[in-house]
Amino acid sequence: MYGMPNYSFQSPFGNGMNTSYQNQQLPHYDIVKVNGRNGAEAFQMGPNSQVLLLDETAPVLWLASTDGAGYKTVSAFDISPHQDQQQTMLSSIEQRLARLEEYIYEPSESGSRDAKQRNPKQRNNGQQQSNANDGSVR
Repeated sequence: MYGMPNYSFQSPFGNGMNTSYQNQQLPHYDIVKVNGRNGAEAFQMGPNSQVLLLDETAPVLWLASTDGAGYKTVSAFDISPHQDQQQTMLSSIEQRLARLEEYIYEPSESGSRDAKQRNPKQRNNGQQQSNANDGSVR
């Protein structure tokens, strides 16, 4: 059309040849491994940084951080396998039940369980009265 401005359309995706996303690199993630405290202390870091360092010689995780002047602080944390709380509670209950069963079914020195089954009312000022089965009069 004569006298009309020329508006050209450009695709935001480009023509497939000059796309800028092809030149960008994806972030690179790594686990940094060190050998003991000396390795954690020697790890080079810039100011105001933090990094977790995995110790190859022991089950320890090092948290290294630097302040604004670049002074480094290194803290050690022990690594232990994770256990679900429900599994831990179940094993604890099983252990307590086994101890209780041992206590209940374990025979006393005389070979009978009556010493453990005595009624607390049968005690008088810390001294036990004789058992009702021994024929004594109360």
